[in-house]
Formats: sequence, structure tokens, C-alpha cells
Amino acid sequence: MNQTKKCKGVGCDRFCYWTGAVPERAEVEEERQAFEWPLVVYRDSFDRLFQYLENLDHYIDIGLIEAGDIAPIRYWLEQVRRNRFTRQPLFAKFIEHYRYEGVIALMKKFDIQL
Repeated sequence: MNQTKKCKGVGCDRFCYWTGAVPERAEVEEERQAFEWPLVVYRDSFDRLFQYLENLDHYIDIGLIEAGDIAPIRYWLEQVRRNRFTRQPLFAKFIEHYRYEGVIALMKKFDIQL
């Protein structure tokens, strides 16, 4: 089980991971004053992933690819909808707050509701 909290990044010079803190990483600015650097790294990763998913949605819309061409992405869209560690919808508020509308549109193309 990967849920041990050895380091939260405060005064820590190494990057530590624990699955129990995923909800903390998906918070929006209005919910917290500041983010420690490990949280910033995760949030940057979320931004990159969601931008990638938005690009895929755009490529489908312009006919560059078809949804069937990227069918394996369905697994990751399901993880965005409901994370395998918590089985809770962790990213809905993050996606809606930062207006990742292309992510929502891509999920709909695979019949997945955020």
C-alpha cells in the first residue's frame, strides 16, 4: 500500500509520493493559500495531461484522427473521471475551474461523464 506519508515537501529536499494525497493536489487556488513544491509538480503534470487530452479532442474535431484511433486513451479518461485509488471523482472541480472544456468533450466522445 502506497499511502505512507514520509514527506509533504515542507522543508524537504526530495520528492515524495503517496496516493492518499491525490485530492490535495487537485485543489484549486481558491481552496488554499499556497502549494508546496511537490504539489506544484503534480499540478503542472495535471495541466500537461489535460492539455494533451484537449489536443486529442481538437484533432478529432478537425478530422486529423478518429476517436477509434486513440481508443486506449479511454483507460486514462476513466481514471480522470474516477481515480483507481480512491474511486472518487477527484478532477471534476479542477477541470471545470480551469476550463478544460476539451477534456469534457473528449470524455463525451467516449461516453464518459465527468
